[in-house]
Order: sequence, then structure tokens, then C-alpha cells
Amino acid sequence: METNLTRFRNVGLVAAGVGLLPIFAIAQDATVPLAPAASTALSSGVTSSGVTSPYPSPNDTPPAPQNLPEGSDGFLSRLRAEDVLKYDWGKLQIKPHFSSTIFVTDNFQYRESKYAASDEIVSISPGFQVLYGSQDYNHVLFDYSHDQVLYLSHANFDTSQDHLKLSDQITYNRWALTGTDQIDFLSSFVGVANLQRTILINRQQWVDDYRLVLDASTRFRPYVEAYHSELKYDPNSGFYSDQLLRGKLGTSYTLTSRVNLFYDLYYGQESPSKTASFQAPVFYNTILGTSVGATGEFTTRLNGTIRFGYENRSVPNNPLVHDRGSPTVELDLTYVPSYYNQVVLSVARYTFVSTTSPTTSVGNRLNLTGTQYLTSDLKWAVQLTAGATLTDYTDTVVGPLLVPFPIHTPSGDGTVSLFSIAHTGRNDQVYDLGLNLNYAPNRWLKVTVGIAFEDYSLSYRDRVYTLFNDSQTVGLKPYQAKSVLMQFSIGF
Repeated sequence: METNLTRFRNVGLVAAGVGLLPIFAIAQDATVPLAPAASTALSSGVTSSGVTSPYPSPNDTPPAPQNLPEGSDGFLSRLRAEDVLKYDWGKLQIKPHFSSTIFVTDNFQYRESKYAASDEIVSISPGFQVLYGSQDYNHVLFDYSHDQVLYLSHANFDTSQDHLKLSDQITYNRWALTGTDQIDFLSSFVGVANLQRTILINRQQWVDDYRLVLDASTRFRPYVEAYHSELKYDPNSGFYSDQLLRGKLGTSYTLTSRVNLFYDLYYGQESPSKTASFQAPVFYNTILGTSVGATGEFTTRLNGTIRFGYENRSVPNNPLVHDRGSPTVELDLTYVPSYYNQVVLSVARYTFVSTTSPTTSVGNRLNLTGTQYLTSDLKWAVQLTAGATLTDYTDTVVGPLLVPFPIHTPSGDGTVSLFSIAHTGRNDQVYDLGLNLNYAPNRWLKVTVGIAFEDYSLSYRDRVYTLFNDSQTVGLKPYQAKSVLMQFSIGF
């Protein structure tokens, strides 16, 4: 087995080799400052599901390219970033990219405090992007990246991940088709749905999302959407796999040159499936919902999407489960108070099927991101993120369970174990906080240093099940995780 020193040396050689690129690759991009009413919002790179990364990553910031000073005469001074990071052959374009991340955490398995263990995790992620056509018009875009993940103190957990994404845009007469297909082969420890297991959770996620729009008139644009997602877990994980199919029919109305209103109806089926024989039986859900909202630039400083709706879920093959309806909300808003800062608010209320207890549940998520540029050339920025996820898991009846009940006797307190029926309904709370310092001297280079904190807690609504769960050595337990992140990225 390699020693930590050897592993650090090997990782350092790779990072140093790629790190030489900025020395001789001269950027030629004009400065693009952040302006009010920017149409692109900052996106959060932190995901509780771990779809795109096994660990929290810094939020993306708008690039702040800047012309670098011309060097002295010679080969290196004449070489541009485009010469090594972008290749064009007519309509075909290839862009290699690379990122390297060092993630230091005091709880890499997301376990309760008495079992928490620290580690330094290095992720090396090369990849490439292939574009055919025009980025702003008809095109097909393919992106691939590979993560080689090294646990420096626990080498037996070393793993890898692969990400493939295909997106396309086709416009013909008054029809416009846009879509994405993405497949991720993931291997990581999973927080939130924490089963206190000491194994990597291997899973495959496949998502297809397509939208067809008809430009029927100057104001009305009917559309059809098709969505498919499938999440397959390894049988050793203890999770249920899941598949969702949903179709949507709607129309948008151009209220002003910058704001569109929309209304839609949708129907779908979500089907959990067992990955191991010991798991309880599962049943598919039917979904019927509707929503209304607006999207666009609402003011010179505020833009985004607002959606409100209602969704009903039923379980036709299980009469013990009653239909469950819930309001749904989606807010994605960007506010630009001045030239050098902006605030992004993301709020969602949604229904879903849990992968740990396959019943219909309701989730609420709020995320707030603030960005402050520190220099007039927009190269340096500080970014603060704060988020909360509150989840209401539906009751299911289990039993008989051997439950230790506390008792009081003249000789002292004790417990007595009895068989009992229990309800598993619970409420989960996840709070996370992060602070990043970003340095982006041009469009193809970004360096980030950040710190993050995550806190997970839960409460069962049934006292009997609380007593049973507290007596188990496995199961859902609260945890906290603190981490430091350093990331270096190259690529357009």
C-alpha cells in the first residue's frame, strides 16, 4: 500500500504538470463585467444528492476574463489559451478541461460524532467537450469527465466516477426542440439519507429531459415536455432504486418583451424497486399536477423564474396508503443590487419517493447565495452560501418490533423489552453553510478556496419508533461535518 507521502507526491506531479499551462497560455478575452439584469444566475455546486460530485464543490461564479499583459518575444509569449484548450474544424469544436480538488473533512462518512473520522480527499477530473454546430443555434454538445478519487488516509476507499452528458438544440421553421441526456456512474459516501454504513454507495443515475415548443403566434407558444430519470443502487447499499416518467403539456404567453407567463398540466409515474430480497415490498405512484408561473427579467435588477402549483400522488396497488396532495413551489431569482454584487435565491417545495423508505414524502429546500466582487476587474470574489432542507416522510406501519421501554422501579430506573407496532414517519432537517474565495483571472482558469459546514438531525413522530431506533447500532443518526476545499480548474 502506498504511503501518504507517496500518494501526495503522485497527486502533486499531476497537478503541477497541468498547472504549468497558465504560465504559457496567454488569454485574449475582452473583459465582460457583471451588469444589472444579467440573464444568467449563479448556480450552486453543492448538492445533497451527490449527482455531479461526491463532495461539496464551490459555487460557480460568472467568469471575469481579463487581457493579460503581452510578454517578451518568443514562442511562449505568442501561444494563446485557445491553442491548447480549444480546437476548431469548421462546425466541429473540441474543448479539453481539467480540475483538481483537495477536500479536507472531519467526517468523510457522514456518521454521528462518536464514529466520525477525518480524511484528506483528492479528486482529479480530466474531461473534454465536443460541439457540432452553433452554440447559440442548432447544435449537438457532448461532455465527458472522469473523477479519480483518492482517500489519503483510507486508501481502501479509493474510487472513480464517470459523467456523460449529451445536449441538443434543433430549430426548424416555427418548431424548436431542446433536450439533454445525462448518465452518471457515482461512488461516494452519502449524507442526509445516512444509514451509518461504512461502505461507498455505488449507483447509476440516468436523466432525459426534452422540450418541444411551437411558435404559434407572436405571443402564444404551446409546448410539450418529456422527462425520465432512473436511479439504480448497488444491492449492498440498502437503498431502493427508483424510476420516474413524466409528461407535461402547457403554453406560454408573452406578457412583455422581457416576461413570459406559463401554465401547464402534467402526469407521471414513479416506481421504486427493491435491490435486495430483505427489503419491504414497494408500489408505484401516479402523479397528477398543475402549475402556473412567470419567467424573464422582472425589473432591471431582478430576473428568474417563479412557479406555483399543486400535485397529487396516489398508490393504486396499496389501499393502505391514502392519496397525498401538496402545494408545489419553485423560485429561482437573481437580484443584482449593484455592479459588483448579486444575490441568488432558490426555493423549492416538491413531492418525491424516498430511497430509504419508499413512501410519498414532501421536501422543502431553500438556498441563498451572495457574491461580492472585491476588485474592479472582477477577478476576485467572495461567495457566501446558506441552505436548509426540511423533509416530511410519510408514516408506514412496521412490526412487531422488540422495543426497549424505560421503566421506573423502587430499586432504580431500567428498561423492559416488549414487542410492539410502530409508525416510521419522521422529519429531517439539514442546514449547510459555506464561504468561498474565488480567483478567476480569465475565462479558462479558476481557483477556489472554501470552508463548509453541514448539520443533519431528525425526529420521529412516534415515541415507540424513537425508542426502537435509539437502541439500534445501525440506522439514521444525526451528524455534523466541517470541511475545507481547494479547487483548481482549467478549461473554457
